[in-house]
Amino acid sequence: MKYVGNGFSSAMLSEFDVIIVQKEISYERFCAESYTAKSVIGHEDLAKLLNLEYNPGVITVNPDDIYIEIVSKGGKLPKTIKSWKDIPDWIELKFICKKIIKN
Repeated sequence: MKYVGNGFSSAMLSEFDVIIVQKEISYERFCAESYTAKSVIGHEDLAKLLNLEYNPGVITVNPDDIYIEIVSKGGKLPKTIKSWKDIPDWIELKFICKKIIKN
């Protein structure tokens, strides 16, 4: 399964004997990958900005799953963002692709 979300925690893992390999991906690759991913974004305005479903909740991530995390580098995103121009200059969105591998 492939997920896209705005937060990742070890508590999401179905088991802890795993290796997580992660790599930053471009916005263009994120867009391509997100078409086939389940959105678990818990920030409503971020979901709208990225044209993805707002879908907060608890998930379980298993070995062989992929989780693409949207990271707000530089601070927390305001809850009122409506477009890319609303993101403060000091905040940068990063897209981190995490592959869960059984150890």
